[in-house]
Amino acid sequence: MYQLQLEQGSIYLDGYLSHSHYRNIALAALNLKKFDWVESFIQNHRQRVIPASFSEDAYHLNMANLLYAKAMYREAHEQLLQANPTDIYYKLGHKSLLARIYFELKELEVLENYLNSFTKFSFDQKSKISISKVDSYRLFINYFRKLIKAIQNHPELISIYNSGAILRSEQGKKSFKKLLRQIHKENVFYGKQWLLEQIGELVG
Repeated sequence: MYQLQLEQGSIYLDGYLSHSHYRNIALAALNLKKFDWVESFIQNHRQRVIPASFSEDAYHLNMANLLYAKAMYREAHEQLLQANPTDIYYKLGHKSLLARIYFELKELEVLENYLNSFTKFSFDQKSKISISKVDSYRLFINYFRKLIKAIQNHPELISIYNSGAILRSEQGKKSFKKLLRQIHKENVFYGKQWLLEQIGELVG
């Protein structure tokens, strides 16, 4: 549908594209793994994003999402360093992606400290965004912490996490299976599917 709207021009406003459309179109195409198309779209529409004050942050976040999806984590990190979003939703997107990048880069100590600051930031936004949105990020952070703790509690898991291998021992899988059950029971929250996928990769 987005592609049709782009081809017909119906999604543009006097030749410009809303920053929300810019981001949503890129994310939709990333979910379909259309990496070449996404990169072309992001670059070709960089100067057409409105309001103009959103254009650079939207560009860098879209590029970071693309690079993350391609497992180019350090490059994605570099993109995020170039952004300094002022909009609360862009800040949340920026912070949550950075947390996932630290996890992929195996920087657990940095990640733990970062999640502490992320927690404080999310709670400080109660007057700016809905409580349900705050709760969604709170669940993401809390379960992210539990995932980290499950890895750190067993030397075998640390080795497996660092090497990208699959956990074989049933004893070692217990903590992950318990965590999986807890996450599955929750209503949809930000990052739920990503957390399930990370645990699935570890336990096979």
